[in-house]
Amino acid sequence: MVECSRRSVDKVILPIFFDVDPYDVKLRTGLYADALKRHEDRFSYDDLQRWKKALIEVASIKGWDCKDIGQGALIKLVTDEVSRQLSRGVRVVPDHLIGIDDHVQAVMNSFGKDSLDVQFVIIHGMSGIGKTTLAKVVFNQIASQFQGCSFLSDVREFSQQGKIVKLQNRLLFDILKSQSIKVHDTDSGINMIRGRCCHKKVLIVLDNLDKKDQLEKLAGKCNWFGPGSRIIVTTRDISFLKIYKNNASMHPKVYHFYKMEEMHDSLAIRLFSRYAFESGTPPLKYDKITREIVNIIGGLPLSLVVIGSSLCNESQEVWDDVLAKLKKMPHKEVQDILKRFREGTCSQGEHRTSWRA
Repeated sequence: MVECSRRSVDKVILPIFFDVDPYDVKLRTGLYADALKRHEDRFSYDDLQRWKKALIEVASIKGWDCKDIGQGALIKLVTDEVSRQLSRGVRVVPDHLIGIDDHVQAVMNSFGKDSLDVQFVIIHGMSGIGKTTLAKVVFNQIASQFQGCSFLSDVREFSQQGKIVKLQNRLLFDILKSQSIKVHDTDSGINMIRGRCCHKKVLIVLDNLDKKDQLEKLAGKCNWFGPGSRIIVTTRDISFLKIYKNNASMHPKVYHFYKMEEMHDSLAIRLFSRYAFESGTPPLKYDKITREIVNIIGGLPLSLVVIGSSLCNESQEVWDDVLAKLKKMPHKEVQDILKRFREGTCSQGEHRTSWRA
């Protein structure tokens, strides 16, 4: 169970201490420690050490003690917690995440360990750099620590369509879990968010903002949310937020800016190879052409994934054609094709044709 939870961001352990105390499970008494000693002749030293570490880790997780409550009350507490965990809606992330760990740790560090301040982290960088993916990974890892969570995708598009009220309703439903709460204009939405969420510790992701008023209508001020709340914003351009970045006296320790840079060459080749060859490195035959293609398209994860996928299981002739086309194609045209593919206006088949036309 412990190994499974470590491998996946959507698996959690909820321990129930039935006729034992967490100190027993942490091997601080003889109850479990003596039992493990009796296994020393039957199992390897490495197995025993793994079991000890697993027991100590599980005992450190906040759980329920059957000695303090009746089984009926315990069942209700557990089912309520399971329902709360499941309702958070784990975000789907790509299968192959390469080079993301350092970004995740940097965002986590921005929040500050156990800080009760309401804090904003602004993840910014060029289109296709992986801002949304980073926000999803962070969201999945820390959502269980909050009383309410909401991940609002593509705020810019909703705003352009005049649907900010729809996002306000979605945010309120995600956090309060009530179908009866409905707002019909942005002002009532603002009032409802700050009135109903001000005592809750919440995690909110506002993905792809491009105007200040979008932030002001969804998560305008720190006092809208309870202590320890975290708001993650992704945006390509922070010019509309420079008032916060350039004025250190405004909202001290509240707004943190994190710029995502292009992947280093070695990581870019690994990511491209995962999608082109289903391997971490290119075959020797394709090593030179892989490096040439990656050098042209750069370290943008979206470019690497899309073009790598389009070349998977293709012939050497197709690879040569794509390389020749990329050498002639202006960088902006490459990005336009990728943008169409990302927004769903270009199918995989059309996309493959685009590179070979």
